[in-house]
Amino acid sequence: MEIASVPEALLEEAYLLTDQFDEIYSEAYSGARHAGLDDGNARQWANGKARATFPDIEKAEALIRQEQDYQALANKLAYDATNPDFDPVFDNDIPY
Repeated sequence: MEIASVPEALLEEAYLLTDQFDEIYSEAYSGARHAGLDDGNARQWANGKARATFPDIEKAEALIRQEQDYQALANKLAYDATNPDFDPVFDNDIPY
């Protein structure tokens, strides 16, 4: 599986969309709790409302996860390159 960095403009849009999603979710959750729904039902209702408002939220979340995976892999490769004593076969087998 190849992991690529996400273009900065797309990543900014994804973060903006997730911020807006979180605001709608929070407002919907608060309204549902105020209306008397229990926690689980309020969360479910708020999630449905926010996802209906932002149908592309899953794409935005996937872009953010892709960038996080890319950064984690880049950090691991950089660490491995600067740590000559690291043996990926042996060192990963040690139970900590």
